[in-house]
Amino acid sequence: MVSDYRTVFNDDSLPFMYVQLAAFDNPGGEYAAMREAQFNYMIGKNTTNGKPENVGMAVITDNTDNIKDIHPRNKSEVGRRLSLWARKLVYNEENLEYTGPIFKAVEQVTTEDGTKALKITFEDYSVMNGLKLKDNTLVGMTLAGDDKEFKTVSGYELADDNKSIIVWSDDISEPKYVNYGYYKLPTDATLFNNDDLPASAFRNYED
Repeated sequence: MVSDYRTVFNDDSLPFMYVQLAAFDNPGGEYAAMREAQFNYMIGKNTTNGKPENVGMAVITDNTDNIKDIHPRNKSEVGRRLSLWARKLVYNEENLEYTGPIFKAVEQVTTEDGTKALKITFEDYSVMNGLKLKDNTLVGMTLAGDDKEFKTVSGYELADDNKSIIVWSDDISEPKYVNYGYYKLPTDATLFNNDDLPASAFRNYED
């Protein structure tokens, strides 16, 4: 679609912004996989030509008032989030937080009390003003070891720079994999940045 629009407008770098699929309760849909594909395209993962130029995606899984309707009624917030991308991609506005936290990497670490945990980091430009947990609690994240038997996070702490998060589960001695929001209805997921923009779902494993 992006290449088609750019061909029509004869502009190979035409800014293109789209909205990630909302949380939608409809039988049979692979909605988590579709949202992941939309996210992966934006960051250039599993694409032939790498990260596309001048492409942005607004995440709206938190902006759902009726999970039976794929079109959220609060259109103004959807438009606002798209406008942030436009301000960056079209007008090149500086010092603007225009996207929610974008997953970068995960590594195993050991906490001060000896607990094995995972440290999750995000792209710097997506957490310029730090991370935020809605209602001061982490919801929507599970961890697993080599067996990929996922368990709910038992504890977490924001790193000193407030731009990464360390998580662990009492049920997993050697955590390796993380799943955040990769399920059908992630309306309860609480990972945001301090500009109230939600993180897109992410995981560090394949099915």
